[in-house]
Amino acid sequence: MKKIIFIISFIAFSHSVFAQGFDWQYSSRLPFVHPKLFIGGNVSLGEIATTGSFSFLEDYIPCCNYKAGSGHFIDAGIQAEYWQTGSLALLGGLGISYNSSNFSTTIEVPRSDGVVDYTSKYKYQMDESRLYLNTSMGAKYRLFSTHFSLGAKFYLNYKLNSNANHSEKILAPSTETYLDGSTERTITNGIVGKYNNFIMIPELFVIYDFSLGLGYYSSLKLFSTVPIMSIVQNEKWNEWKFGISVQVLKNK
Repeated sequence: MKKIIFIISFIAFSHSVFAQGFDWQYSSRLPFVHPKLFIGGNVSLGEIATTGSFSFLEDYIPCCNYKAGSGHFIDAGIQAEYWQTGSLALLGGLGISYNSSNFSTTIEVPRSDGVVDYTSKYKYQMDESRLYLNTSMGAKYRLFSTHFSLGAKFYLNYKLNSNANHSEKILAPSTETYLDGSTERTITNGIVGKYNNFIMIPELFVIYDFSLGLGYYSSLKLFSTVPIMSIVQNEKWNEWKFGISVQVLKNK
């Protein structure tokens, strides 16, 4: 009977000590109950890919549609984890997200000088950036008692500001120029669709946790977001993010 009680106690104690996959015990004589709440910071960066179709206007006159783009992002914030069990953690966070993207498209316009018919070709480009304040909630679950976890988060982004630069370049014919003799100009009154001030974004990730010492641990995360809302209203501007994140947490 004593052996059975000892085995049960040992299993329960081991589960407590090695929760989150780490040994939170200072020594065999000074056991340490595993911490549940961790708070720290994180930094994320990666690539942006854009799909969809949204219009570009100059002086409110439709010009062309952008359909694909690419860019980069960097995020930073405060993160919290609450471990309900040794394998399941609830996540929450508050942060800032900076997104920078560029788009380009070409159009062809039939022309005639009264004698010869020809086609003019123009390239339009937009370089834009947005700054968001975001909050997040989610969960992660340890896989097979390893330091790897799968998880999901849900972000609510609020747009703080945005900026965009627009340009047009004549690609053909070689004889065509603007009034100042150049073949490229800055468009000062370019307009894209109205931005959505609030964007909801789900994220899927795989994460690896490693110990930094008693009461501390860090995580390396690979993730992808899945667009469920357009960046602009009434048109399709779907943004995918693929990135890596590092965080350092301390128990409270």
